[in-house]
Amino acid sequence: LNGTLTCNASDIDLGAGLSGNKFGLSANTSGIFNGGTGTHTIWALGMTGGTITLSSGITTLTGKNSSTSGNIYFYSGTFNHGSGTLVQNYATQNCNSLFNMSITFNNFILNAPTKDYQPYTYNKSLTIAHDGDLTITAGDYITKYTTHPDIELTVDGDVLISDGGTLTGMASTISFGSLTIAGGG
Repeated sequence: LNGTLTCNASDIDLGAGLSGNKFGLSANTSGIFNGGTGTHTIWALGMTGGTITLSSGITTLTGKNSSTSGNIYFYSGTFNHGSGTLVQNYATQNCNSLFNMSITFNNFILNAPTKDYQPYTYNKSLTIAHDGDLTITAGDYITKYTTHPDIELTVDGDVLISDGGTLTGMASTISFGSLTIAGGG
């Protein structure tokens, strides 16, 4: 995205049928994405500048970029959560998210049965924060990826772990409003 895309109340799908080394939405230096209030389905998110503001509704990530092995790649730019919910719904393989800056989401839902989700950084200490809740309905949210540093995880709201969900904290500093773990979680 090199221009401005304003979604208002529109429901959008960016990247249906994509595969390989692609993002459904990628903001470059001058790119501005205003998510509005609609329901969005996006293959994967990339940002190498510009600004991404997600919808105040639900944004669901359904794929991953084969080059980064992740569905979020934020190298530089400005990210705003838009007060919505981001759902990581890619469950075909394990998935990563690469951040070169501290990031704040609102509500985040991991729904990737039997798969790992590992956010990580470029060899620096960073924080992934959630102004709302972190919900793990299925899959394992792991706060460290291979030799990269542990991330700090801060959740202002609640951490809700369903049957089939796991939060693996490694050596990370983790803080949250409350923790609820269902039987089997």
